[in-house]
Amino acid sequence: MAERRSGGGRQPKGPKVGSILTGMIVGQAKKGVMVELGSSEILLPRTRYGAAADRIEEAMYGDALTVEVVADQSGPSGIGLTRVGIERSLRQPRSIDGRLERSGSGFRLVPSDGSDPFAVVVLDQADPDALVGTNLAWHVGAPHRDQRFAFLES
Repeated sequence: MAERRSGGGRQPKGPKVGSILTGMIVGQAKKGVMVELGSSEILLPRTRYGAAADRIEEAMYGDALTVEVVADQSGPSGIGLTRVGIERSLRQPRSIDGRLERSGSGFRLVPSDGSDPFAVVVLDQADPDALVGTNLAWHVGAPHRDQRFAFLES
């Protein structure tokens, strides 16, 4: 499925490759789960679940899930999803107490110990804005593609 652009060129339809987005699980498929990202529904194959496989298998319709959009020429839209890179960056997360702040279109974490703030992608939160301004305990992973991932401690 390609969408026509002016000038006769064709671009893949859907989210931009390299984007890290939080979508919603909208269904199960033989080979994985369907994730809704805006107006697109894309398959996240089981082979790309990474270390989150158990949690994704237990997820239900409507659960939030953060994924990375990757090129996939075998798919009809030319794009696919992965979770493996995100999970690799979180293998040994560091616990940091801090306050989440809005920074442009993204977020930054301001550590309570006075260290410098840094940009983060908040994982698997449908509305991370609801967490802005409160001091919480976060698990923060190593950088992946110049992004650091954070999720709430349970």
